[in-house]
Amino acid sequence: MAGIVTAAQAGQRAAFGFLDPAIYKLAGTNAYFDPLPLTRKSPTLYQGMACVGRNQCGGKLLSTFDDQNPNMFGYTGQVTLPGYDNMTGVGPPDGPKFIIGLRSLEG
Repeated sequence: MAGIVTAAQAGQRAAFGFLDPAIYKLAGTNAYFDPLPLTRKSPTLYQGMACVGRNQCGGKLLSTFDDQNPNMFGYTGQVTLPGYDNMTGVGPPDGPKFIIGLRSLEG
């Protein structure tokens, strides 16, 4: 985030200053990617794999990354949901769109 804000700041007349209000004003816009919960239909590349020893890999391990069910083994309460969530906040910034959005808010 610091690198993207630095890129956005380049060439601006004044410093952006305290960014929290701007970050939340951009929430829900295309300035961020919105990570959604993993499901059995999620692409395999997005799913974690559990390996118990050298020859026992392959079990899906969703609970480590996205605990959607409090009854899951190892539940920590970390979830991804549409919009703001406790794992990703407002979501990771979409570089160029975030820079354009931030510059438009700041003047």
